[in-house]
Amino acid sequence: MVENTKSRGRPGFFLGLGLGVVLTFLVAFMLAFFWVKQKEHQVRRGWNLVPVVSLAEDVPAGTVLTYDHISQRSFPEQFVTASVIKPADAATAVGKRLIAPMRRGEMLLHTSLWQGTEQDLTACRERNVAPEKDPAPQP
Repeated sequence: MVENTKSRGRPGFFLGLGLGVVLTFLVAFMLAFFWVKQKEHQVRRGWNLVPVVSLAEDVPAGTVLTYDHISQRSFPEQFVTASVIKPADAATAVGKRLIAPMRRGEMLLHTSLWQGTEQDLTACRERNVAPEKDPAPQP
């Protein structure tokens, strides 16, 4: 009696082939998923919002800032430099004069505030020259 071994091996072959195809698609899907997540992370880098101090209204040059002039607004972190005033430091801006006019919604910078004395500022205006001092503290 001769047994046909070929017919017994075929179900195992097709089962193995089917599992191989399923596992291949599963691995390909996982690789594609992680690749897409990595690209999403790269695209979003630098666009996370960071709170900063901005102006609540248009303010002319020479205005002494009050809490009514400033507000908090969020900007993408890639545009927020060390010279931008953070909400925790908002009190340092109050009582200081603006060097240049600023529009509503602009970020308030340390370099936008006059750090010298009133006499220095008046003398510079009379001579129509730029102040000799650096108007902003170095962070």
